[in-house]
Amino acid sequence: MQMKVYDVVIIGGGQAGLSIAYFLRRSELTYLILDNQPDAGGSWLKTWDSLKLFSPSEYSSLSGWAMPKSENEYPTKTEFIDYLSAYEKRYDFAVQRQTEVSKVEKENEVFKSRIQVLNATL
Repeated sequence: MQMKVYDVVIIGGGQAGLSIAYFLRRSELTYLILDNQPDAGGSWLKTWDSLKLFSPSEYSSLSGWAMPKSENEYPTKTEFIDYLSAYEKRYDFAVQRQTEVSKVEKENEVFKSRIQVLNATL
């Protein structure tokens, strides 16, 4: 199996990982997001259903695209996950899902990651 080399590997496809990818896509660097979840949403997928953002949607947007206004004062978990999913699709980020990163090592000035694909059907 031939190893693919990227300029940047982002570990985690939550809001921080998507924010980084937004700016990387504007550069000439190659990048890949590795995420251990089956769907977009990062750690929000594993939180309480009653969880809400602590700020209104106009203050909770990621770079480049405003979060849609919520019917609630503070967006719900589902609304935020839907936004993260739409954001990821809007910018067509390179994401490899269900991939657990277990180790990152530096070898000859190159960082290498050890990954485990959690779903063999990928």
